[in-house]
Formats: sequence, structure tokens, C-alpha cells
Amino acid sequence: MANNNKNKNQNKPPVEEVDDRATVVVEFDDGDTTECYVEGVFGVGGTDYIALEPNDDSGDIYIYKYIEDKKKITYTIEEETDDAKFEAAVRAYEKIVGYKGKGKK
Repeated sequence: MANNNKNKNQNKPPVEEVDDRATVVVEFDDGDTTECYVEGVFGVGGTDYIALEPNDDSGDIYIYKYIEDKKKITYTIEEETDDAKFEAAVRAYEKIVGYKGKGKK
């Protein structure tokens, strides 16, 4: 369900409203970009994460570390490089949205 695509560090990607949903444009290491809906920000083990849904009908969700500056004026999103922490963030997101996995009820 969740992807952890390589992403350039982003200082305050522009947030826009599309159909009453906040969006950001994510630029990947290879220079490709994609517009994503902001699904939400949530915390796991003292780290904040942001869930982004690409505006491409793929059904993918991108999970990144979400870091705000102390004044909450700018933020950075970064790839979570620790596999265990990333998996914990994915499980937390899936619990929040009620995802039970393929074939589970």
C-alpha cells in the first residue's frame, strides 16, 4: 500500500488546495515530479510522518518523515531510511485508515 520512493529533501513544497484537498508537488531524485494530495500527518515513536496520495489514480500512498521548523513556518519531507521505522509508520497509517490488507476482513 505505501511506497517510500526516493525524494529530494523538500523545504516547504508549495501547498495548494485542489477540490478542498491540500496538495504538494514532490520532486524525486531523478528530477521527476508528481502532484500529491496530503492525506495527513501522524506521529509514530516520536517521529512525525506525512502520508501523500499521488494525483494519478494509482492508489499508491507515499509515506515520508515530516519535519517542521520550530516556528512551524517551513517543513521538510525526507525518506525514512530505517526499514523498521518505515514499516511501523506504514502499519500506523494503515491502522488510521482502517486498511486490513489484501484478503483480510
